Amino acid sequence: MAPDSGFRDAICDAPQSGSSNPKIEPEQKPGKKSTTPTADRYTRLPLTAYRGQMTDSEYSGIFTFEGDWEPDLKDKSSIRPNLETLRDAYGIKFIHRQIGTPGELRYYVEKWLKKGKGNYRHYRVGHFALHGSPGMLWPGEGKVGVSFKKLQGWINEGAKGRVIFFDSCSTIDISAKKIQAFLDKTKARAVVGFTKEVDWLESAAFELLVLDALAYFESPKKAELYLKEKYEEFVERLGLTFHHA
Repeated sequence: MAPDSGFRDAICDAPQSGSSNPKIEPEQKPGKKSTTPTADRYTRLPLTAYRGQMTDSEYSGIFTFEGDWEPDLKDKSSIRPNLETLRDAYGIKFIHRQIGTPGELRYYVEKWLKKGKGNYRHYRVGHFALHGSPGMLWPGEGKVGVSFKKLQGWINEGAKGRVIFFDSCSTIDISAKKIQAFLDKTKARAVVGFTKEVDWLESAAFELLVLDALAYFESPKKAELYLKEKYEEFVERLGLTFHHA
């Protein structure tokens, strides 16, 4: 169902999925230390040790496509302050574009993935912050949606080495087969997203941590492990799911 007004409390009208992410328990063998990475091994240094450091990282950037959350254009709801916090605290670069129509979404997706001079390969994380429902994204007021398969066609092998984060309600609450086809076609390293209906403010708070992990860890698998071990309750309650190529 396409979203309409009143999404301050819940940013989609999609049904909740029964899926969950089990806690990762490193396997222990008698007399030997586990070699499985743990969250402690990924604990970040004090903030001052990272201030400005990631600005020079080749793949640390975030390219955000944000839709309108409410029909009223006076509404100021936006995830941009989260991006500014990551930039100011850790030097993570970002590009933020407001999306009102499927055509605008396609235009900026193609800009993000363009090759040659003036490309945006440094912006490894594609962040889709829009209303969602299973297999769908809803730009603007949600009258015309963009299907998972249509987005897959727009990207068309252009996302090699990139991570795609669907920061929208239940967009990836679809079959694993469809997600694998998306990974195969787009060449993305990973697809990340929520499988459940989520509260706008709560998801925005967790989004800050997710974006930080996706930008900080070169491997999306390490980002997944970090988030599951450090923020297990959020991961399970919001249905945060990783799918790797």
